[in-house]
Amino acid sequence: MIAAIKERLDDLKSRSSPDKVSTWYIVVDHGRPVGWVGASGREAEASSVYTMQVEVDLEDDQIGYHGYPDDRNLKEGMSDKKPGF
Repeated sequence: MIAAIKERLDDLKSRSSPDKVSTWYIVVDHGRPVGWVGASGREAEASSVYTMQVEVDLEDDQIGYHGYPDDRNLKEGMSDKKPGF
């Protein structure tokens, strides 16, 4: 996840608000399983795709993130909208 953030760091900084926390979503296909996904009533399956929520605070020079395996057939990329919704 850190590598995916570093790849987009310049973009994250240039597109974020200078005076408030900006939230971004990054979808990455790692190519190898990163975790298990599965909804109620179906067996868990390995997924190579994960989504990260990244919070950029330029004023305090901080970036926070968390990620999770995702199986919603999302396109890779970065957006300020939560993918799939």
